[in-house]
Amino acid sequence: MPISIHGKNLMKQSYLDEGELQQYIFQFPHLLALDDDLPLYQVAREVPLPSAGKLDVLLLEEDGTPVAVEVKLARNGQSRREVVAQIFDYISDLSTLSYHELDEICDGKLDEVCRNIDTSQKLPKMMDTMLRTGSMIVVIAVDEANENLRRIMEFIRDRTDLDIRLVEIEKYDDGNILIPKVIVENSRRGKNASSPAGTQIDPRFAEIISYHDHEVDEEFRTRGGGAVFRQICPDNWPSALHYEYMCLKKENAFRVDLHIEDRHLSQVRDALRKFDGTSLDGSKVAFDPAWSRGNGRLTMVFSRDTETRTIVEAMRALIAMTRDEVERGLEASRRV
Repeated sequence: MPISIHGKNLMKQSYLDEGELQQYIFQFPHLLALDDDLPLYQVAREVPLPSAGKLDVLLLEEDGTPVAVEVKLARNGQSRREVVAQIFDYISDLSTLSYHELDEICDGKLDEVCRNIDTSQKLPKMMDTMLRTGSMIVVIAVDEANENLRRIMEFIRDRTDLDIRLVEIEKYDDGNILIPKVIVENSRRGKNASSPAGTQIDPRFAEIISYHDHEVDEEFRTRGGGAVFRQICPDNWPSALHYEYMCLKKENAFRVDLHIEDRHLSQVRDALRKFDGTSLDGSKVAFDPAWSRGNGRLTMVFSRDTETRTIVEAMRALIAMTRDEVERGLEASRRV
């Protein structure tokens, strides 16, 4: 159906290819926004994820929420199952990355955008939490939404708390006029934002976090609202370097960790290797060299029947044992 602009009828046009629609979305990200959305910022196109292939467009909301965009043209005939599988691939892959790992994949563009949005550097820590909890927006952007795709997207919307959207963008006047239509939406605003996938915090894990926060100075209290992890990051440390409690539901256990999630912190990683095999109050500390694509972590695992006090004391002992060494490693990293 044509549209009329200043008395001139304009016919809907086809996109040359998916790349053209992708370019328009990257250039004009507001095409995907709902009325109550925060401003969107461009990060990168064709982002190579570890397992899910290339993400067509990565955008960022002002509050640090990642927006993953998959672009499809109706004529290309990809099955709706493949499109929907891509949604879960993106969420699964992105949730394995830290802020700094994603920034490396984007060749530093993510950090550049975050600095432009907020000079206080709070966004990286917020985004770390959002990535780990799968708190993100996934958009399927198409030139024409068929009934089958609409139906299955509505099914996902109605059965999950994922923020997924199906947006149709029509092209007129050689791309000078672009008309978006939000076909399916499921904004997290109005849903439980602290637990984006509907995950409730384990009562025992909540007890550990509460006990810890009551026992330590403010600088070493946990941050964030994740249901299965909480980070401890001193103010002068980069967000890629932090202590962390983890709730391992499948293993019925808890972890007490010190994470390194940035390859530029190799001096810290090398300094911490010497603690591998150390005993802290009867608990063995292990250095895991494979963590975060080879950046490494120190870790201790406790069964669920371990007393809360024992787990918290292990974290306090880990902090006391490693803090000075971390500070020296950070200083050495800054000089490199």
